[in-house]
Amino acid sequence: RQINITSPEPLIYGETIVTAQVYTEYPPLQEVRYQIDQGDVIPMKIEKGSLWDITTAIWDTTSVEEGYHTITIKARDQEELFSQQIEVKVSQSEIMPLGELVPHFETYQGHLMNVQGRISFSLKSENSASEKKSIFVIKDETGAAVILVG
Repeated sequence: RQINITSPEPLIYGETIVTAQVYTEYPPLQEVRYQIDQGDVIPMKIEKGSLWDITTAIWDTTSVEEGYHTITIKARDQEELFSQQIEVKVSQSEIMPLGELVPHFETYQGHLMNVQGRISFSLKSENSASEKKSIFVIKDETGAAVILVG
């Protein structure tokens, strides 16, 4: 049994499509539903596939406050209920503060995001070494990150 949540992206606002691929060794799926945080459980449309079924629903994110929310998808096959969840951020802004990267790393991992912050850097070079080493410090009012190169 497996649920792969393929949409939405980590940063969303307005109507968005919630999509998941669902695999079970005990077909057919009886039902698939999604839930936002601890809210209502809402049925999803199931499209039968050869190996994976595709489930979809529309979520109007304007019904919740801006900020981080958990989407849980629950599926029931012939044997039992199983689930998977992801975290998303509902925001009208397409730019996220730098300080949110580390505490929500799993949310943004593997995605290209517009991040707002200030970048300062310095170069460190050793006379006897032929390779260049750099330290990049990225920071804003919400946090900081250091990137070491070399």
